[in-house]
Amino acid sequence: MGERDDFLSVVKEKEKEDKAARDKELKALEVKIKALEEKWLTNSEEMQALKNKYDELNSKVDALERELRGQSIYVVRIEGWGARVVRL
Repeated sequence: MGERDDFLSVVKEKEKEDKAARDKELKALEVKIKALEEKWLTNSEEMQALKNKYDELNSKVDALERELRGQSIYVVRIEGWGARVVRL
């Protein structure tokens, strides 16, 4: 029985070591996930701020176009990734 007990204790010790290694890997993954969630939240907030700024600037351009309407003035509007010339 002595050899069997030694074998079982070695197996149990190996299982404990494997579980500790898995737990450590799981904790590292949890930390990475948390960091990615925080980065995603920050990026989302920055994207919303940029969209708000774009909307604000676009409103100002619209106001300027209305103000200049009727005059022979050309305005270059940047929309998305392109641009268009508008005769006011």
